[in-house]
Amino acid sequence: MRTPPLYRLTRWIIRIALTVYFRKLEVTGLENVPDDGPVILAANHPQSVTDALVLGAGCRRMVCYLAHSGLFRKRLQAWFLRQVGVIPVYRAQDSADAGDQNVQMFAACHDVMRRQGVIGIFPEGASAEEPRVQRLKTGTARIALQSEDEAGWSLGVKIVPVGLNFESSQRFRSRVLLRFGPPIEALDYRARFATDPVETVNALTVELRDAIRDIVIDIEHSEFEELVRDLEMLYKDELLAREGLDVPGDSRFEQNQWLSRELPRALSYFLEHRPELIWRVRQMLREYRGRLERLRIKDDLLRQERGTSIPGAATRFVIWGALGLPFAAYGALWNVLPYRLTGWLAERAPD
Repeated sequence: MRTPPLYRLTRWIIRIALTVYFRKLEVTGLENVPDDGPVILAANHPQSVTDALVLGAGCRRMVCYLAHSGLFRKRLQAWFLRQVGVIPVYRAQDSADAGDQNVQMFAACHDVMRRQGVIGIFPEGASAEEPRVQRLKTGTARIALQSEDEAGWSLGVKIVPVGLNFESSQRFRSRVLLRFGPPIEALDYRARFATDPVETVNALTVELRDAIRDIVIDIEHSEFEELVRDLEMLYKDELLAREGLDVPGDSRFEQNQWLSRELPRALSYFLEHRPELIWRVRQMLREYRGRLERLRIKDDLLRQERGTSIPGAATRFVIWGALGLPFAAYGALWNVLPYRLTGWLAERAPD
């Protein structure tokens, strides 16, 4: 599928903008995206339009995104979006004949698949900053399976799960980790689709959701969010520094993300096998955090193995005192003396 010059220019500008806004965009698993053939990139959706910018910048191939039809209301904007391959999706709340219009949307997606292109889709449907994968809509599976079925299962459509992991949703110069997971072959569902298309679409959607959950932070139980934060605060740095513990990742940020993904999974395991341990640990951490807040100290302070020695502190005091003495004398000369002189004159001034 040929990449239009306007798309190339837009991607170049976006990459420059992302380089300025983010400290670093780390990409892993890019080998899971084939250099040719029909591909659907299915990603989680934590940061609205930023997700599409990051995904497009990190992928070598042109990505034709699905976007809600409201973005196409302005003529110039609609022209630009269509020129860079964006396909409108019509929602029931936006259009009375959304069903008929989405027939055209599916036809456009099938055409991209036939032309060996790449579709970018966020199957959660709406952006959410919650640290969990939301329920997926079935559109991704329908596009893949129906495209293959119409072409006699000769296309070789692959669905690549994508994980977008942001260090911070608001902080300037934070980091982003873009992870491409192992692809799912639509062809594996051919026999099931022939007998029960609806059940097959649902089964593929479940497999896709599990695949996305494997590459992003997914706190399945919302009541664990506070506990995960406390565990990260207390033990993440210790785990990263522990000898003998092999934490996957080529960078410190990727290793941090791996631990943030594994902690909720460990909690889910203990919830199933030893739930009483989970609640006891949560209570202990709450009490510890409460004490820190009352004392107005940070946990890092208590982790210091040894404080400053008395001779070391005395030496630094003498050095800083000697360096600061000239400035103190200057301040006394130009501030203390005028202050005293003004007081002396005020006492002697007539009433």
